[in-house]
Amino acid sequence: MAAAQPAPPAAFNILPIEINKLVLCFLDSDQDIVNFSSVCRSTYYAVNGDNNSFWRTRFRERYAYDASFSNGQMKIKYKTRTRLLKKGITMKFNREWTKSEKKLIWHLKDMINESFQGGTRMDEEDGAMRCPNQIEIIKFVLSSNHFLSIKGFANRIPEGFESDMDRMLEAVRIMCAQLLIEDIGDSYDILPFEDSQCAVYAHVKEVPMFYGQYKHTINMNWILDCMNFFHHHIVKPELGTLYDAMEYFPWGDRPSAWQSRLEEGCRPLSRHWKGTYSYLDERERNHIRDPNKRRGTIFEDKHIELGPSCIQDLEFEVNDSLKFEWPHYYEERLRSLTSTSMPPVTLAQHKTYRNIDNLPTALRISGEGSDQGDDFFASGWVNALPRQGGIPGWQRITLMKHFLPLDQGEMDDLWAYEGVVLPGGRLIIGRWWFASGDLDDPHYAHNSGPFLLWAVDEVPSDSEGSEDLPTDDDGEDDA
Repeated sequence: MAAAQPAPPAAFNILPIEINKLVLCFLDSDQDIVNFSSVCRSTYYAVNGDNNSFWRTRFRERYAYDASFSNGQMKIKYKTRTRLLKKGITMKFNREWTKSEKKLIWHLKDMINESFQGGTRMDEEDGAMRCPNQIEIIKFVLSSNHFLSIKGFANRIPEGFESDMDRMLEAVRIMCAQLLIEDIGDSYDILPFEDSQCAVYAHVKEVPMFYGQYKHTINMNWILDCMNFFHHHIVKPELGTLYDAMEYFPWGDRPSAWQSRLEEGCRPLSRHWKGTYSYLDERERNHIRDPNKRRGTIFEDKHIELGPSCIQDLEFEVNDSLKFEWPHYYEERLRSLTSTSMPPVTLAQHKTYRNIDNLPTALRISGEGSDQGDDFFASGWVNALPRQGGIPGWQRITLMKHFLPLDQGEMDDLWAYEGVVLPGGRLIIGRWWFASGDLDDPHYAHNSGPFLLWAVDEVPSDSEGSEDLPTDDDGEDDA
């Protein structure tokens, strides 16, 4: 009589552990791994034995690898992180701060900070080379019902009233939005565009971009609105604005997220940049800044409706700050040097406000570019900022755009730029304003709007996307 066939558990029990580990290599889902480890003692040891070596491999397949983690730490981190990312798809993020929401935000923050600690891989969606953590964050954000959507921002807390968790949530959301701004295929708004348009054209004096004596606290609400404003124009083909320009450019000339580990301190900018800005005419600015009139009104943004030719090219270089003059007239308007020294901190704040000893807290920069056929100069500073929401790498940039060399003392046609260099140094988001005139004049800086700059990998080519901008009829409002 033929021998009885062994039961499935017995079949795995008689296999060498090496074979059971080989079986694990063909299991894609986490649930399959759980089921496999539950079959018998041998499959359990294949998953959890050998000093948890399987979990080290599994972690490295999905997340950025940190050699300091033990196998056991990777096992716990993998299970916790994977569970939270799955559960987080339905989380509300309405600032009631459940225990799971807090844990998820902390893990997303850690994923951002730990990115590029191992290798990179190609994203199956768009073919870009990214850190595994970035790919997992993108999957989560696009699957989430509330994390980076209109509903998730419905109850934003005013600047200055946030808790530490609120600040961390805002910082993480900005980093997630940075990952999505390069994808022109996802046609949705992060925030209601009407609200963001009102925010980006708010007066400089009413809605500052930085807070505090040393300008070290970023107005995260405004940065999110500005990110959403340009994201709206990038991903909406029906608008005929930035979508056409981005589709025209090769991948290396489009906005992109961070491509290396995030580091603290003041870091030199990339040399080559592209960018654009937007403005409204005076009547529209007055209307959108009036709280009694602006609700329900969306204006057509000027300048960025011009297609590929709306994108400017700009080059930056770092200067020896001791050899380049910084006019007092510029400093009065930009307050660039207020961020060159770190504020006094308590021991509890040390980790938040720490700075790298061998790095400068400020770098003097200069640049050149072309705006609507006119060559211009840009003079300014990049200042190191402390961690925001637990994430390092933020910088403040201030620039004065002038059309005559600095030594000629031009003061009649100056345009100020103040912005945030997002961690990774690939995107700059900020505000421009007309800076000539008396600071005490009630109309000073009334003419203002948002701008976006992004680093490009190669020297800009003499293509249609790099042509000089045509002159607009309303010259006063051209930044």
